Amino acid sequence: MRKIITFLFLSFCSIGLFAQGRGIISSNSSYAYVGDFKYLLGLSGIPYMDECDSSWWDEYDKIFRQNSKFATLCAPTMGQSFGSYDFDGKVTVPQMINYKMSTYMVTCLNYSFWRCSKMTEVELPNSILEMYCAFYDCTSLKSIKIPPLVTVLLAGTFYNCSNLTSVELPKHLIRMQGSAGVFEKCDNILSVYCPNPVPPECNDYDFSTKCYRNATLYVPDNSINEYRNATCWENFVNIRPISEYSAIKEIRADSDADQQFDFLREIEIYNLFGQKIYHGLKSEFHGNNGLYIIKQGDLKAKILVK
Repeated sequence: MRKIITFLFLSFCSIGLFAQGRGIISSNSSYAYVGDFKYLLGLSGIPYMDECDSSWWDEYDKIFRQNSKFATLCAPTMGQSFGSYDFDGKVTVPQMINYKMSTYMVTCLNYSFWRCSKMTEVELPNSILEMYCAFYDCTSLKSIKIPPLVTVLLAGTFYNCSNLTSVELPKHLIRMQGSAGVFEKCDNILSVYCPNPVPPECNDYDFSTKCYRNATLYVPDNSINEYRNATCWENFVNIRPISEYSAIKEIRADSDADQQFDFLREIEIYNLFGQKIYHGLKSEFHGNNGLYIIKQGDLKAKILVK
């Protein structure tokens, strides 16, 4: 029988407030520096636990296995003032940390990468339950895959990630909420993957106007009509079945495509729907800005035209 979770959820903000007014800091909470990160250690628990279905609980049990010591990854790093630090290139967040003979699960991201303008990639652990302003103004971040146990995305989590092109939302996402849009000012998003058969609750300002116009939204094949009639999601001009997205994912994205292809030979270019739109030399291709699939013989890759 699944035990009842009674721990308090940490939603501590760097300015001393509580995210969305729900979080409570345990009196025995403390900060710790492990590696390049600063953590808030203390008791934590499950957000929105009354809204999580059985499949969510099954995934939770596999990851946590009765672990009751949780940690929030927050800003700044040791010895640097808030907002003055940066991470470069790819960053990997650990699922567990060891501190003073105890093991903690990393469950919350709270202003963790605020204005890290040089970070291009981030790998997040499946233990993450909540994110608040975690990637605010990360202007070099290119793609994001949100961990599977996240049920709610809070205000400004990806605000002004201006180079973000690909977003993968979790299956159990229930809603986006807050006074600032989750993906507000992310104007270059080209694909949004949302596997929940029921459209998550969100506001029109959670995505930008350019995103609605230029991005392709991939949803479960049998849920297209539901998304076309749901607030926020109805704004997407292009809504396609997830089965098409899965096929596209099999073609690797290659930032060094110019070194792989012989552009003195003819190439084929396809749109994200698999339709061939060009055959000839690369130098003579004048397509609109967007994401394409380039093919030459057995070599395939995704390319971004800006």
